[in-house]
Amino acid sequence: MKTVLDKELLFEGKEETSSVNIKEFSPEGTRLDITVAGKVSGKVTGQIMSTHSMLMKSGGTSELDLKSIIFSNGEPIFILEKANGKIVDPTSIGKIEANLTF
Repeated sequence: MKTVLDKELLFEGKEETSSVNIKEFSPEGTRLDITVAGKVSGKVTGQIMSTHSMLMKSGGTSELDLKSIIFSNGEPIFILEKANGKIVDPTSIGKIEANLTF
């Protein structure tokens, strides 16, 4: 995951999926809650855990609401993000390209 604010890279993250909850099938697409955890590095470094609430649409596009906590130097950093993305590899939920907005 890459996070960009005013085209400045704040951190890069490497996260692993720990759970997936399929919430609903609808004409809009499939709603999922995905829990991930890992590490971030860059201007912000530390451990991260996140919940991704995703609407996966046909055609491989998705809309995400992300809630994250980064623990950096013993302090929590709370992040709420919205993103649009495309599923890069359907066999791995962990491979999503997303454009994040704050």
